[in-house]
Amino acid sequence: MAFCERSKYIDDVYFNYRNYTICIDGVSYEVNVVSLVVRDELDWEQELELQFMLMDYVRYQDYLEAERIKAIEEREGIIHFAATMSKILHRKKAEARTNKKRNRDESSSS
Repeated sequence: MAFCERSKYIDDVYFNYRNYTICIDGVSYEVNVVSLVVRDELDWEQELELQFMLMDYVRYQDYLEAERIKAIEEREGIIHFAATMSKILHRKKAEARTNKKRNRDESSSS
């Protein structure tokens, strides 16, 4: 029974942490879609760096999701505040109209 040996390791590997891509022999892959065939071609250190980059990518995606949820909650708060202010304004306008009407009725009856 023969042991499975890795094929020759890839020498031309560049990790781009700005956009979470890995460039292998001139072909760029997103870190979350690197295939197992390509991973088998990486040596141990490159595979380890890819794993760290993948963890960093997941943490960054979680951060973006948290920021998105926070922005939605802030927007909902602003909408709720605007609705409350609108109700108060409509109530004050209605009171002003009834007061004006009441004043006219009182002045005409006198």
